[in-house]
Amino acid sequence: MTGRKIHLKVFLITKSLFVVFFIFVLFVLCSSLASSSNISEEFSSTSSYKPGTIVSLSREIPGDIIIANINNSDDFVGIVTEESDATVTYARDNATISVARSGLTTMFVTDANGLIKTGDNIVVSWVQGIGMLPTPGESKRIVAVALEDFNSGEAKVYASTQGENKKEISIVGIAVRIVDVAVYQENSEQERAGLVGFLSDMAGKDVSYIRSVLSLVIFVVSMLVTVIYLTVSLRSSFISIGRNPLAGSIIFKGLTRITILSVVIVTIGTTLAYVVLVG
Repeated sequence: MTGRKIHLKVFLITKSLFVVFFIFVLFVLCSSLASSSNISEEFSSTSSYKPGTIVSLSREIPGDIIIANINNSDDFVGIVTEESDATVTYARDNATISVARSGLTTMFVTDANGLIKTGDNIVVSWVQGIGMLPTPGESKRIVAVALEDFNSGEAKVYASTQGENKKEISIVGIAVRIVDVAVYQENSEQERAGLVGFLSDMAGKDVSYIRSVLSLVIFVVSMLVTVIYLTVSLRSSFISIGRNPLAGSIIFKGLTRITILSVVIVTIGTTLAYVVLVG
């Protein structure tokens, strides 16, 4: 009898440790994704670009990228980055350039339209591959949000305007968060339909498709693990009671722990899914 109680305790402790281990792994994975530098994709190109350069998809050569400008900003694909800076990279055969599609990265920007401040939207400027503040009243695709101010002390002069109001135009690299959904300056407050639109409303900001999928996967996995864990535990508990009715008190205590752990799993899974979503 005592031996069965010991085995039952060992069984319950083992399952509890498994759940704790799963929660730990899920937490580490999601924390990494939430604080990741970026999610990148490899592309081919006939030219080479410095990290921080804004690029668009080529309409002439499928799968290739070209430097972004005001004429092709609607085809914006991302910002050139170092492969080592990406947490997740979608590799392609014969690809030579790593492009950040989502997350945090460094972008070249200019003060041609004014000094950029933290939180400002950034669009593609008339300087190829460089970002700037949007012009009021113009409908331009927003490619990123600034995470720091334009540092004039570190900026390099790109050009100077002529005439009485002579002005130097400078360029510097700043930290940004990529806006990898088609949001435009004039309609950035418009609602978008579908799952991404629903999750964007929940997060209170525009959310990328990749983050939406990752968030949904985390939530679904946590629910599945909880359901499987509860099902297996309840089944084992009822079988144990049938075999050893005197061990009922121990089994009910185990069920209480199982219920608490299940609630913890769902809570942590939901929280981590939200953290990944809002990034």
